[in-house]
Amino acid sequence: MTGNEATTLDLTVTVDVDYVVSVYAENADGKSDVVTKDFKISSAELKGELVEFTVKNLTAFSVDVDVKKSIKCSKYVITAMLKSSYNEEYFIQSAETSLNPAPDYPLQPFNWSDKSATFTEHTLAKNRMADDPESEGIRLSSEATDDMNKMVVCVYALPAGDGQAEVFTRDFTVPEPSDYDGSIEVQIDIADEDITLTSVAATITAGAGCKKIFTSLIGASAYDPFDKITDEAKQKELLTVLGNNQQVLPYTEPYKVDFTHNMGPNETWRLYAVPIAEDGTIGKVTYEDFTTKKPVFEGTGEITSAELSQTTPEAIELKLATSSDVEKVRIFCWSYNEGYKIVSDPAELEWVMYDLENNSQWTDEYAKDEFSGTLSLRIPHPGDDYYIYGATVDAKGNVSYPVNLVQLAEGTEDKDAMFETMPEEQEEIVVKFDGTGEATLKVTETEKDEYSTNIEYTVTKGANTVKAYRIRTADTATEETLEEDLKTVFADYPNSISGSYKELTFADGDTESETLEYLTNYDPDWGGNIVAIVTVDKDGKLKIADYYLAGSGNK
Repeated sequence: MTGNEATTLDLTVTVDVDYVVSVYAENADGKSDVVTKDFKISSAELKGELVEFTVKNLTAFSVDVDVKKSIKCSKYVITAMLKSSYNEEYFIQSAETSLNPAPDYPLQPFNWSDKSATFTEHTLAKNRMADDPESEGIRLSSEATDDMNKMVVCVYALPAGDGQAEVFTRDFTVPEPSDYDGSIEVQIDIADEDITLTSVAATITAGAGCKKIFTSLIGASAYDPFDKITDEAKQKELLTVLGNNQQVLPYTEPYKVDFTHNMGPNETWRLYAVPIAEDGTIGKVTYEDFTTKKPVFEGTGEITSAELSQTTPEAIELKLATSSDVEKVRIFCWSYNEGYKIVSDPAELEWVMYDLENNSQWTDEYAKDEFSGTLSLRIPHPGDDYYIYGATVDAKGNVSYPVNLVQLAEGTEDKDAMFETMPEEQEEIVVKFDGTGEATLKVTETEKDEYSTNIEYTVTKGANTVKAYRIRTADTATEETLEEDLKTVFADYPNSISGSYKELTFADGDTESETLEYLTNYDPDWGGNIVAIVTVDKDGKLKIADYYLAGSGNK
């Protein structure tokens, strides 16, 4: 400083830190003595909150939260979540984890900062590893059902010095889509080479004023195009669907998006891009239709003959003869029920056989040295009918059209022919119900509706009975097969009994009683629960003494 007038010094300091200011004067005659002053600015003495924040630019899809950190605050953690999900104790734990992630698994739930900053829906939640620069973000919903549109911003602020961290919250309600004035243009470019059987890539270019943007993919027939919808409520509904499908991202320059979710061959889809201005205004809602490609069967290879046989229930033996240009064969072998779930439409079988990359779990591919011998096709369900299809791959990697190998092997005209596999050999269960023990079952139905019945029952011991067992069968048991079912129950008797049962010893007399609930009512076509009494006589022999069909009335 020069001159002899009073001067105010502007110093940058940190609160709660001890400082010393030293001052001396100097002129032509020399220096004065040094004067010192100790000082510390205590954060506790400063006015105002640790942080102040504002929710602004709120739309149905995006939000900005401005955070102003005071000098009293060293750093803070921020997030936003459904108000119905907010729990302060859990938030504090997650916030502390965000500041100090676990060394063995450094997952960081929320973002934090030591400066004033603006957070968007993209950075209001991290949920990534601490060293990952990206954030998972949050998705906003304008759906009022179950208060899905009620949100809360949560800030966990740490003081600069000693003292307790503080939690600050602010509620906001996500509005319905509105203000789509079309002022920002968007261009969607989809090149033919970026369309595959199951995916699409597109370049998105937004015009001036675009600060955020989201892209979304829906089936072309699910909704009319946005610009063809005249009902504002329907426009809002479509925009809400689009916003729920893709996260809003910051926009700075053209970028490429890739979609693979739930897409199949030869399907027409509509790709939307929705730009958002800095003030939250929605620009021109733009879309582009495209159709995924079909399988192209250009393979020159051919399966000329097939032989199918079985020597064990666990496998089908397959012998193939092919043309000389075949390098690989692909086999689809599934039971009727499984195959129908995989390919309910015959056109899907083309895709399954053609696109091995996306369908390797459904097909097996064999090289020439493997299929030149006998292939063993595993059978998880012996006794079922099996679809067996084959396709070839030539030296250029081209795939031939799938053929029904059962039809080829049997020389039949039935294009849906299936192979009937041999059933698994069942070990015969030798159980005899030739005992002489008697018992009667009395049933009172206490509660009954269309589907189930509750009962109270009493079993009375009769002649030659030492003890008895009450068996509750499966809820699909039938009266015609009751004896066979009970043979399975007692297959390992007297070592063990399977299923739901109770041993009746008649220790307190000649009767035993019990309550059973939710018995499935018996139907002649579908079966139901059956309560059966099996006695044991003095010689240890079993007898089916009595039984009751659920819901058939008191007895």
